[in-house]
Amino acid sequence: MMQPQTKLSQLKAHAAQGNWRKAIAVAARFTQLGAYRNAILDAHMAYTNPRFLTQTGRSIEGCIAAGVDALKRAYKISDEQQQSTPGDTYDKVNAAQFAHDDTT
Repeated sequence: MMQPQTKLSQLKAHAAQGNWRKAIAVAARFTQLGAYRNAILDAHMAYTNPRFLTQTGRSIEGCIAAGVDALKRAYKISDEQQQSTPGDTYDKVNAAQFAHDDTT
């Protein structure tokens, strides 16, 4: 019989694959994030609602990088455990679409 996967094991699996978008999405649903709460939720906002962050003058890439750093610190994820960088999973197609929408 297969053991059910915990949310933490899902988060770590996504991080190991370098899929920070999914790792942050899993972490954003945790109820207790402690000192890392704002960075993780801001990173989740950068993925789900980048236009809002842009309107408030915040850097999408900066929020994502801070969220990834927070995940690494909070859940002891080392650079050796993951395969790619935070920018690799950022959806540049959506970013281009949002930029286009702002100019029309």
